[in-house]
Amino acid sequence: MKKIPKIFVIASLFSPLLVYAVATPNNFAELIDIFLGWVNTLIPIAFSAALLVFLWGIAQFVLNSDSPTGIADGKQKMFWGVVGLFVIFSIWGILMFLGSSVGISVVN
Repeated sequence: MKKIPKIFVIASLFSPLLVYAVATPNNFAELIDIFLGWVNTLIPIAFSAALLVFLWGIAQFVLNSDSPTGIADGKQKMFWGVVGLFVIFSIWGILMFLGSSVGISVVN
């Protein structure tokens, strides 16, 4: 069985974004709507990836509790998973604040 090239896997993950590429904005408000559609699509994907990294770190930490390198790898993955979750929530919060300040609905 042949392996699927990584580019096809990555392209299939971002294929919903290609729908927005068809739309041509006529004004600035439509451009903002397209951008917010991308953000609303990417934030759950990024959140899921960061959560999976954190959970993978917990699994490594527990399963490799007898080796110091396994514990260190698990701690490092958990740390970066928490950092990723913090950054994603921060970006989401900033966008929500800016959207409410300007009067744009960020969440569909």
